[in-house]
Amino acid sequence: MENAAKALIMAGGILIGLIVFAMFVYEMTAFASHSRIYEERIAQQQTMEFNSQFEKYLNQDITAQDVVTIYNLTVQWNEGHPEDDVKISWGSSGLSDSAVENNETFLTDHVINKQDIFLCKINKYDKWGRVRELSISINNHP
Repeated sequence: MENAAKALIMAGGILIGLIVFAMFVYEMTAFASHSRIYEERIAQQQTMEFNSQFEKYLNQDITAQDVVTIYNLTVQWNEGHPEDDVKISWGSSGLSDSAVENNETFLTDHVINKQDIFLCKINKYDKWGRVRELSISINNHP
């Protein structure tokens, strides 16, 4: 009888230990889930902030200064993130990275001499929803 009582006490102790362990595993899983959701929200916020830098120029007339600003934003991003670079396609308007890179000449040519108006479109987003490719073209109205 004494052995049976000790066996029941041992079984009860093991059962309590398993219950405590199960509760610990459950809490850790719940904590990991909350952490993952929080990280996803932060990533979404960062994507929205990044995209907003470009989306404010979408589907409206923009100036040569805006073009230089967009170009500088892409250069700054690409220097810090070469694996996730943002590309600009310039259309058939004679624009290019090298033309815009020389800000003073570009601004003189397209503001003072021609008073050009431009149009910016987003061509491509990556799988996380970040802007990856823009197109900028001259959009002079008749």
